[in-house]
Amino acid sequence: MATCPPRNIGEAQVSLFPHERCDLPSGRRSGAPWLARASLMYFDLTTLDRTRFGGLLVVPDVHAHPDALDAAATRAREEGLFLVQLGDLVDRGPSSAMAVALMRELEDVGEGTFLCGNHEHKLARFANGGGSAAPGRVETLRELTDFGDGLLEWYLARIAEGRLFARAPKLVLAHAAFHRAMLDEAPRPNRALHDRALYGVGKKVEGKKFPVRSREWVREIPAGVTVVVGHDVVDPREPHRESNAHGGRAICLDTGGWRADGTWSTWRFRWDEVLPDA
Repeated sequence: MATCPPRNIGEAQVSLFPHERCDLPSGRRSGAPWLARASLMYFDLTTLDRTRFGGLLVVPDVHAHPDALDAAATRAREEGLFLVQLGDLVDRGPSSAMAVALMRELEDVGEGTFLCGNHEHKLARFANGGGSAAPGRVETLRELTDFGDGLLEWYLARIAEGRLFARAPKLVLAHAAFHRAMLDEAPRPNRALHDRALYGVGKKVEGKKFPVRSREWVREIPAGVTVVVGHDVVDPREPHRESNAHGGRAICLDTGGWRADGTWSTWRFRWDEVLPDA
């Protein structure tokens, strides 16, 4: 039976509520200056250098498939796009450590970033002595620990910064679902936003042991705004798109490339699609 590695990870102490800041481990600092300008709760896409990047490449759940992330990073680099990964970098696939290490490289050179998903949240809780010791979680923590080079500490510290969503005037990116507070001028941490960003909306259904995922949040998207999420595989063949009565649009980007029956998808945005003055 697998045993768990130490669960208190030096400086990378991760709060259950992610807006409580944790500094990066000593001896390593990101080489990407835009990280210092970003809110701890969200990443402001308008701070990106539009002379360096011609737009965005959005990547859904990777689930420990570094080859898929590397292919997306290569495309982003060739097309001059900034990569935003929607969370769930780890678990289920061949190498959580290599997926996280690749993301660290992208952040160090300022070519990409990732948001927190429910798998990041659960791993961080477990690393700090909470949550359940699910076999996959134990193995992921062990793998990141064994990789060395401060990778686990870096990952937990980035999770602790609580990057729940990214936004521009006409675009919101999140792991699981949209919350109206994501568009507030100065968003404040709150449990409803936190839970929806990481876990989405669940509806209790008679006869079902667990809540069924719902897309009722799509009704809240304002006119002219596009929301892109991962988390839920609506269609394994292609990204699912739907609009509401106001003209708001949702794209469910996770097509389950990490599953045997799925495909890998990404979505490209030009600046004029997300910024009013581009």
